[in-house]
Amino acid sequence: MDFADLCTFWNQHERDIAEALPQGTAALADILQAGADKFDLIQQIDSHYISWVDQEDQIVIMYYLIPDPRDLDRVLDAYVKTQEQQCPFTAVLVHQWTDGEGNWDVFLITEKWAMQHGGRLCGSDCVEERGPQLRKDTYTLFDCDKEFPEPGEEAWVKLLNGPIEGIVTQLEALAQRRNCTQAYRDYLVQWRTPQGQLEVQFFLFPDQKDLTPFIHLYRHLKEEPSPVSFVLVECEQQQLRDIFRLSQRSFLEHHNRPGHVCGEEREPDAGHVKPIQLDQDKAKIMEKNVCREGNRVWLADVEGWSPSEKVSSVHAAMEQIMRAHGESLSYDYLVGISSLAFRMQVGGLCPSSPHPACGYQCINRALQVFPLQSKAYDFDQDKRKVPSELFGVIAQSIDAGLPVSTGEEEDGLIIGYNKESRELIAYHSHQFGGEKSFVIAFNELHKICWGIGVYSASRTESIDQQALVIESLQQAVTMAKQTRAENYDLGFKAWETYIHILETQKKLSHAEMLGNAWIYECLVQYRHIAAQYLHGICAQFSPAAQRHLHQAADVYRKMSQHVLAGDKSASEIAPYPQSLGRGQRWTIDKRQHQIRRLQQALPLEIQAIDAIEKALSA
Repeated sequence: MDFADLCTFWNQHERDIAEALPQGTAALADILQAGADKFDLIQQIDSHYISWVDQEDQIVIMYYLIPDPRDLDRVLDAYVKTQEQQCPFTAVLVHQWTDGEGNWDVFLITEKWAMQHGGRLCGSDCVEERGPQLRKDTYTLFDCDKEFPEPGEEAWVKLLNGPIEGIVTQLEALAQRRNCTQAYRDYLVQWRTPQGQLEVQFFLFPDQKDLTPFIHLYRHLKEEPSPVSFVLVECEQQQLRDIFRLSQRSFLEHHNRPGHVCGEEREPDAGHVKPIQLDQDKAKIMEKNVCREGNRVWLADVEGWSPSEKVSSVHAAMEQIMRAHGESLSYDYLVGISSLAFRMQVGGLCPSSPHPACGYQCINRALQVFPLQSKAYDFDQDKRKVPSELFGVIAQSIDAGLPVSTGEEEDGLIIGYNKESRELIAYHSHQFGGEKSFVIAFNELHKICWGIGVYSASRTESIDQQALVIESLQQAVTMAKQTRAENYDLGFKAWETYIHILETQKKLSHAEMLGNAWIYECLVQYRHIAAQYLHGICAQFSPAAQRHLHQAADVYRKMSQHVLAGDKSASEIAPYPQSLGRGQRWTIDKRQHQIRRLQQALPLEIQAIDAIEKALSA
């Protein structure tokens, strides 16, 4: 089991985990047992945590629950247990009720990072005041939705990336403005009021790999408590710093990540992340993936995908080609950067409605971050024949370590060939569930695609990702407000059309039921990805914009996990006709259930787009 496998399991079961957490350790263990079984590990349950242990009785991962964020002893115990048991990976799950009931933050303690925020499982916006009340001008220091303290965010990013002395000096200036005195020793800064009361503490840890200082931190808070403390540490993204807030309202809370990359490589106010630089060793990486056995040649590190997990086959194919090339841009990022995550369009109940190439096009920016040059070869469908010279083109690409894409209603990949039999090894979402490769004769390739895409030399131009990210948000707003794109209703109008069809069309044909199920399933996944994408890009924006982007992300997460789906899967709400057994029907009551969900989701869509628009203006 590697980290990517664990992330995949987590993403697949995130909704179930979110529902189980309020019920306690035993309920969570029921969900996690599937992961332990999948990775051939033994699950052990304690009152506070769940462990996965290997066959040599070594803990591989620990899930530690903290239902009350004010429980300092429980937070301390999570760190102590991790160190005592030499656990390489601990997920600390904290119920952050200060932000709303049911909101759980995931913090990671690993061999590289002693304090890292791993994301949020959202519940509601219902906040129950449980105290204590804290001094606002200290509690909100470095807050993402407040003005940064003097001398501003960009200057603070430079300070945090510089010597500790510069941070201490600037903190002292802030203390004086708040009528406090400052003391500094052993990476600890303390502010005291004129009456000698401890007001705030700053922990400036230079090393995230050592757990001991973090254990000492929490023990220190027990002995010398303060209303608020801040932990300023490096994060997993180079040249950025995380700020954690520990207070009597929550002793483990991710507070902010000041959002500008600093350094000599760009002007201070350029506002862009560093352009992607392609590795010169990619050819060696690709060559290692090529396997040969007799006349068969295939790529080992290329996988298929299930249409239910990755509904946009265009972006799923791109992800695999990038992976073969040694790149790490994920499917979710590609769907987000292309704005497909934000699009809603319907052409009646045509299954093509969610496709990125139909209607309002959502592919271009994904191609812009694509690091390779491409060439398309279209087949003559009238002649039902594949040009014979293309076998050599495909073989040359496989030999170089790159799969070949196939295009039809859905995209697929060619990952191998047999020179003697002139057969190809391929993946396609319409064959074996998309996840199992199959063999097809080269001269029958036209039966599964209309053409192929072949990828070659790396592009040399730099990529301004920040500009592309901004364009993705601008397109999200444009699509929401536009009413038509080719033969499709678009944006808010498409929501209304979709609801109207389901309300007024008394009977759906087999094809229309299929289209309804696919449109709904894609909508749920796209909005889930929208939440992930917005949280991921926030650090590239100003604090004011971050607040709006986080708001939009939380709305999309609520929409995808609690309104459109959550208690039921998308295919249970809008079933595929082939899933209904003999005598089963999709009744009027069940159709009304889907309509109500769509009606509840539309105001959230409007709210999220409004927040994105405010972020662009901030």
